[in-house]
Amino acid sequence: MKNKNWRIIGLIISIIMTGFGIAMTIKTNIGVAPYDAFNLTALWLIEKYSNGKIVLQFGTMTMITNTTCILVQLAYLGKKFELKRLLQLVLAYGLGYVINFGVTVLFADLPLDLYIYRVIFNVIGVILLGIGIGLLLAINYGSFPLEPTVMVICERYGWSFPRARQMLDVIAIFVIPVVCWLTGLENTIREGTVISMLVFTPVMKFTLFKVLALIEKHEPAKTEVEAA
Repeated sequence: MKNKNWRIIGLIISIIMTGFGIAMTIKTNIGVAPYDAFNLTALWLIEKYSNGKIVLQFGTMTMITNTTCILVQLAYLGKKFELKRLLQLVLAYGLGYVINFGVTVLFADLPLDLYIYRVIFNVIGVILLGIGIGLLLAINYGSFPLEPTVMVICERYGWSFPRARQMLDVIAIFVIPVVCWLTGLENTIREGTVISMLVFTPVMKFTLFKVLALIEKHEPAKTEVEAA
């Protein structure tokens, strides 16, 4: 029970750090990670083509896309869809609320008048994001819906998961700027995207291995990271 409790606490911390990291990168407005760029561009498109009648917060938009991911899993798996997969939705909604709080309250007054401040806070945000995801993977109590959705599709068609996941980012990097240009929106693929690609993975891996080492020290039989 004690081990379970600390894992739950770690899970909550990982969601908070991930959400605040994303919120900080959003506030800097110099570009975000490819998946976040997709959500941000979709949010702006909805607002633009509804003539301002539909205004969503970024965290709310992530809830919508993550719910869509769960529906895709359900469509592909059918009767094989396990109820425990709904935990992904719980984590995703928790993340969405944390992002909204970070954007509208916690980081509402970040000093972003100078460009260098935007870069610094963007880097800090990506570091928080990397730590949050690394912790989430190490705890292995669930994941956000995107990766499991890609995995389900890859298993159906025999595709390589790492390549398919990488291709999603590549497609986003090339398609989103074109969509933004055609629709007159501000491009969400910018220098912040490059920062996320350079900083996120090393920080995430460092956190993952450090936390796994701690788990191995205290729970020798539970060190293997299982698939979501």
